[in-house]
Amino acid sequence: MKVLPLFLIITALMRCSPDTTKTLKVWAIGDGIRVDPVSGEPIENMQTHFGPVVNGDPKEKNWVWDADKSTINLKAAGNEVVACQIIIEADRPTKGINIQSTDLTGPGGHKLLSSNVALFRQWYHYVPISVVPRQGVRYPLQAGWYPDALIPFSAAKHGAPFNIPGEDFYSIDKDGEPDIRLVEQTNQAIWMDVYVPNETPPGIYQGYLTVAADNEQEQKIKLQLKVFDFDIPDEFHTTMEFMDYERVAHGPEELELKIYRLAKQHRVTLSSTGVMPDTIGHGYDVEFDWDRFDKRWGKYFDGSAFVEGPGKGQPVTHILLPFDARVNRQDKTVKWWGKDWPFPLPGDSTDQHFTPEYDQAFSQRLFEFENHFDQQGWKDTKMLFWPEGVDEPQPDLGEVGRKSLDMAKHYGRLLEQSGTERIKYRLDIGGGLHSSIDLNGDGKIEPQTKEIIDYIQEVVDVWNCSGKWIEPEILNMRQGEKRWTDVWFYNGYPPATGTMMINGESLGFRTWQWMVWKYRLSGACDWEFGLTQDKNVFRETIINDSVGYPYLRNMYIFPGEQINLAGEP
Repeated sequence: MKVLPLFLIITALMRCSPDTTKTLKVWAIGDGIRVDPVSGEPIENMQTHFGPVVNGDPKEKNWVWDADKSTINLKAAGNEVVACQIIIEADRPTKGINIQSTDLTGPGGHKLLSSNVALFRQWYHYVPISVVPRQGVRYPLQAGWYPDALIPFSAAKHGAPFNIPGEDFYSIDKDGEPDIRLVEQTNQAIWMDVYVPNETPPGIYQGYLTVAADNEQEQKIKLQLKVFDFDIPDEFHTTMEFMDYERVAHGPEELELKIYRLAKQHRVTLSSTGVMPDTIGHGYDVEFDWDRFDKRWGKYFDGSAFVEGPGKGQPVTHILLPFDARVNRQDKTVKWWGKDWPFPLPGDSTDQHFTPEYDQAFSQRLFEFENHFDQQGWKDTKMLFWPEGVDEPQPDLGEVGRKSLDMAKHYGRLLEQSGTERIKYRLDIGGGLHSSIDLNGDGKIEPQTKEIIDYIQEVVDVWNCSGKWIEPEILNMRQGEKRWTDVWFYNGYPPATGTMMINGESLGFRTWQWMVWKYRLSGACDWEFGLTQDKNVFRETIINDSVGYPYLRNMYIFPGEQINLAGEP
């Protein structure tokens, strides 16, 4: 029998065996910096105005990552979700990439279960050109691919395992055909949420993340979490509202529940003007039928909808009441504003007016709404009366704006007359905080905010002011008796408030709650959290360029059905 030389045996084995050389590089970075999927560089360093915000080589060391120790370091309180990003780099096409977490073991052997570690594949969206829109971002970042939407690893499509480069990421042209593809992808960002339950013993918890791929050696990354000796309350003490108008309330109930839970776990309150009881009859004799209302939405007001994570068992902080009127607004670009509920405002397009019969019936229905909440024991959810028909009155546009302001004031009077105790009147006001007419009758036109407040403050409980115009010093004055209980701001208008565009610095939106705290406000809100304008927002980033809001403005919750994940937010 012939014996092959040893070097021939080794050579043959090398040719027949899979290539297991280490081609993947794994590192991590915090939740406020995005990484370019082609260059691997921090996108926030690619500004068009300021200099770099990340110094040194973040792949070696940053505030959550230590390459020498192959360790991710995080810190969290009890009942907090803390996040970071895991970046997987491949120096050649690689398939079947996946990550798994072990339990984390802490003091006395106490374990933080791996089920509290959630992993998401970041979806890449293409921004074709870096421009300064009319509103929304002052200093845009460069054109290119941006990570934004998060796909759970467990998703039936587009989750894990995945490949680098991926086949999923491309934009489409005006005909809906694939256009620009991310063919030069060299790395994939993974978002990781770690939830620390209430009453988790403080101390250092350690575990591992295992990174695997086809024909690759497994790599273990140490995950170290410091748990502080306090818990963050389940109750929300400031408001962060995402407004939806009526889309979610008119959609599938199962999807609505998922969206509400997703928001709650991130300490956000969703609001909708479509949460309304059915009605029987018509006109001023209309009656409310509460059966469907209680079955679908009662779980949000008693807290039973929320079964885990921050806010567990807590009701939603507030609801926008559906009471409204369809008003012909001469101070708006779109003339007809709002909806008729529970019955229309008398008059026609040339002469809409209040009548004693309308006023009495409207006030009575407000009382019935509050009374139903009282009977059901829903005492912890605030009820905010916000008639959209008189939204954002514009006295800065002259007498047509005064008419809308006076109508808004009258609806506040109707709430006063209703005899309710817990319903609060919310006024959303933008440029209307600056007047071009004499409101106080002193013969002077004073555009200052204070004159507007003096004119309507007697009926307003919640001032919700445009981020461009809000003057916290005036609104938070404590001189004498003050009716209002809350002051918020809404929408992102740089440089006053952080950007809400995908091509703005990712820290911009985080500044909102900092400002709420700094200026002693009660909250903030953003109008819309997922309006697609009939675009595929996974493939098109310019949603509505006509109003100067391109680049995924307000896309905080994406519709999964657009990428064959129907029913998934």
